[in-house]
Amino acid sequence: MKCPNNHESFQEIKFGNVKVDRCSECEGLWFNHDELRQAKDVQDEYAKWFDVDLWKDEKDFKSTSSTKLCPIDNVPLYEIDYGNSGVKIDACKTCQGIWLDKDEFKHLIDYIKKSYPYDLAFNYTKSILEEGKEIFTGPESLKSEITDFLLLVKLVQFKVFISPTLTNVILNLPLTK
Repeated sequence: MKCPNNHESFQEIKFGNVKVDRCSECEGLWFNHDELRQAKDVQDEYAKWFDVDLWKDEKDFKSTSSTKLCPIDNVPLYEIDYGNSGVKIDACKTCQGIWLDKDEFKHLIDYIKKSYPYDLAFNYTKSILEEGKEIFTGPESLKSEITDFLLLVKLVQFKVFISPTLTNVILNLPLTK
């Protein structure tokens, strides 16, 4: 396997239980399909909440062809801005792998920590617990309290389990050969 910067010395490293390939020479990281999301979530347990807002508008993401080649498929990669982080990820349309140059993964985690309100997850959890308690003790009718609770649960499902937009962005890149 040859890294997108033309080096041939990969080693496997782990982020939690996620194994990724790291170039020993340039220290870039290769993430197979979905490993970037998994590694990011391992590094910061609240980072998964951030993806909901970061990737919500596909039209905001512009891709450009890169001179770098995919280490798996040997096809040109595409550069995609990772939100307003200043990091351009290199993505492969074919295998959906992602290349990050040296320190870009750290910059992404730092960006997420600075950009997203970590207490959002706690606020949703607290609200669900309060609404659950109000089913039995609340001032409204039982039906109304249950409706409020289910509405909040639905909102949390929407915020957490929407389809991953990054995958859609990569899948809609033009094919190259």
